Amino acid sequence: VRLLSGVKVVCTHHGAYGLERGLVKRVVARPMLWGDLAIMPSEFIMRHVMAHQRVTKGGIPGRFARLLVIPRGVDCSVFE
Repeated sequence: VRLLSGVKVVCTHHGAYGLERGLVKRVVARPMLWGDLAIMPSEFIMRHVMAHQRVTKGGIPGRFARLLVIPRGVDCSVFE
């Protein structure tokens, strides 16, 4: 998409997806790293993806997304 349109692509990883269990899971999850930025919900997920997809946090421009952790959570003070 981004190569044809020039539109920036942001993807998200929400879980570990069992990437350590086989080629099929790694192949299915791989396109989530083809964007410009891949958002991870935790350091654990980012480390898991880096280890099993063989990518780095900085990504490779034009090939693999840069990885960024944006923690899931709730700011409880908003509801007080």
